Amino acid sequence: VFDFGCCTCMTTLPGLLALHARTVCGLRANLRMLSTLPHRGQPGTLAHVARRALLQPQARMLSSDSRSPDGSGDLPATPPQPGKPQVPEIPDHADASKAVLADIAAQVDARRWATPAAAADAVTAAIEVPGEHLPSPESESLPFTTVEAGALPSEETMAMAAVALPVNDDDDEGDLEGARGGLDEREQQRRKLSHHPHHVKVKAVRRSDKKKGQEDTRLKKLRTGPSPSSSVKELAPIFSGAEDEVLFLPLGGCSEVGMNSYMYGYRGRWIMVDLGVRFGDSSIPLGLDIKMPDIKFIEDRIDALDGLVLTHGHEDHVGAVVHLWSRLKCPIIATTFAAAVVRRKLGPLISQVDLRVISPNVDFELGPFSMRFFPMTHSIPDSQALVIRTPHGAIFHTGDWKFDDNPLIGAPPDYEALKRLGDQGVLAVIGDSTNARNEGWSMSESEVRDSLTDVIRTIDVPGTIAVTCFSSNIARLNSIMYAAMQSGRKVGLLGRSLTILADVARETGFLFEPRQHGPLQEASSILSLPPKKRLLVCTGSQAEIGSALQRISNNTHSLVQFGADDCVVFSSRPIPGNELDIARLQSQLQQQQVNLVLHDDARHITHASGHAYRDEIRKLLSVLRPKTLIPMHGEHRHMEAHAALGREAGVPHTIVPTNGSLLSLCPGPAKKVADIVSGYLVLDGNQIRPLSSRAIKKRIMLLTEGVCFVTVAMDYGGNLIGKPIVSIAGLNEDLDKEESDRRKFQLSEQLADAISRTPPDDRLPSILAPKLQMVVRKLTTHQYGKAPITEFHFIHA
Repeated sequence: VFDFGCCTCMTTLPGLLALHARTVCGLRANLRMLSTLPHRGQPGTLAHVARRALLQPQARMLSSDSRSPDGSGDLPATPPQPGKPQVPEIPDHADASKAVLADIAAQVDARRWATPAAAADAVTAAIEVPGEHLPSPESESLPFTTVEAGALPSEETMAMAAVALPVNDDDDEGDLEGARGGLDEREQQRRKLSHHPHHVKVKAVRRSDKKKGQEDTRLKKLRTGPSPSSSVKELAPIFSGAEDEVLFLPLGGCSEVGMNSYMYGYRGRWIMVDLGVRFGDSSIPLGLDIKMPDIKFIEDRIDALDGLVLTHGHEDHVGAVVHLWSRLKCPIIATTFAAAVVRRKLGPLISQVDLRVISPNVDFELGPFSMRFFPMTHSIPDSQALVIRTPHGAIFHTGDWKFDDNPLIGAPPDYEALKRLGDQGVLAVIGDSTNARNEGWSMSESEVRDSLTDVIRTIDVPGTIAVTCFSSNIARLNSIMYAAMQSGRKVGLLGRSLTILADVARETGFLFEPRQHGPLQEASSILSLPPKKRLLVCTGSQAEIGSALQRISNNTHSLVQFGADDCVVFSSRPIPGNELDIARLQSQLQQQQVNLVLHDDARHITHASGHAYRDEIRKLLSVLRPKTLIPMHGEHRHMEAHAALGREAGVPHTIVPTNGSLLSLCPGPAKKVADIVSGYLVLDGNQIRPLSSRAIKKRIMLLTEGVCFVTVAMDYGGNLIGKPIVSIAGLNEDLDKEESDRRKFQLSEQLADAISRTPPDDRLPSILAPKLQMVVRKLTTHQYGKAPITEFHFIHA
């Protein structure tokens, strides 16, 4: 507690110096700015300057790089006024040092600072360390704004402000004890009243030694990056120090279907395998259509990333590349079809990308990693497993796979090559779990072709037949063309992704267009044909928002409408999590009297999964004989079923990870060594932001609770100028005008009453806002059963 003339300022100079760099920087700017203003109230006291520096939010938002007109970097001191002492000369920034600080402290003790401006500049000069750059303060998100500085608070209020500086939650260096020590009982009571969700966070901590007996840092929750208070990256150790240690870290794809992204670490370097998305569903708020894994872990270690390896071209494995590659800026390695898909997605950005096309069964290296692609059958051409060599055996990362002895695209499984790999020693299988709960063996695509041909031939409708399937299932597209020819129909593609992927398949040699049918074309080119001669292949098998079939079901498609004369064949199975959306789409089609043939109709076979069933997983494990099995790519129930199969097959170690589980695969038995903080990103318009961001949370609250705006006008004495003006959005619109006005008037009256009961010296935004928010919440909960977001605007005139 320092005594300045005739007042007491409840703050400490050491406390100010120990504050977070951002806070110090903001305080410095505020003191500089305020030193140039005419001071209201009693002159010659630092308290009035400190109040405004600490309490006015618009002052906190000023840049710390404010410059004087002469470019010296110092704003001019308060101009001399008659009857007032002159402002002493302030030390230059370059001279600020311990000696200067000691001199300032001595002069403070001697009460030699005659004006607030001089004291403010003295503190500013003391805070600024020569040669040290402090970042500009970030503007704080507060529930109020001020148009002009208002009435000055009491000394007790100023004391509260001294401890209400914004302090970073992760900062353990701030020391506010001196500032806190002088709070009396009344002020502590006042601070309790001021607590509300948007209030400035306060944290008081002491410097302390590290706790004894700390556990290995890898066994703790690891931060994905440096503390926001640090300008230097201080990352927790990841590798144990063993030269041959191999790490595995899923960022997405575990306990969920989609958003696959996996990290492998070796000798201090990392590779990423796949970078996918999941499209909008009930797990993310309305208006956010794409969800992707948060890659902050590798962003903080970007210099250690050697490349991104893509196993195949499905959206849940490559969809996030276009959104996140600019953060990675690493080489991309893929086989022919996946590379062509990525090339289309990246567009003009492809000129900046080192995209390397690697053939299957060809060894290649990325940093210390030696690996090769191993061909596997899936519901997209050119799908690959990844074989990663380590000193302790190979890691077999399956990607998405199945065994199909008679695939329509690609070669049948090479069981002999798998057996040779198993004989050489397999350290771990990192395996697809999607169908680990389904007994038996998945159906061959050749069986689907035969069944689909019979289904389409026997559908007796006078109108159009539409088949919906995954856009990337080129083998299914070939089967549909074959079936259409057998029934005398012409195929047209309805949906942008279908058209793009058909073009990619054509240019890479995976699309077979029979001469009798001719080239595949968009639906618009066949709509002139009689309905009985048309077969449309539509996007929307998973009820994706904006897909062709989804718009048809809503009667919003510009080209196509279906009715009782038409039939839709679902040649796909619901992805886990999409069941309700698909059921809703099918119900809407049935309301339009459209005929449906579903994938689970026992009379027809319209779909074969691209993922291995239990017998196929057993076969793979028996051939490879791995030391460790780590399930991935599936909900938790699928992964647990996969792990049970591993134990049944005699695999020594099985680990079921979650996103963020850091596993050590070798040396020694595989084990979990840490939990990395993980999360999700969403595409929000043209911005990518964390799903947990304040903006998203606030929009959810706006959607569910509405918003209330309150404008309060007061003079400099703290007296109200008129009643508070209330505006409510999202709650009042369905009320008649008289009732709406009555409720707003009632709220305005109660707000005015709450302000009148507040002492004039305490009528500051930082004190009034939490009190008034309690009034709004109490009354709106009674009136509407809702607690809207409340925004306050304080105007001082």
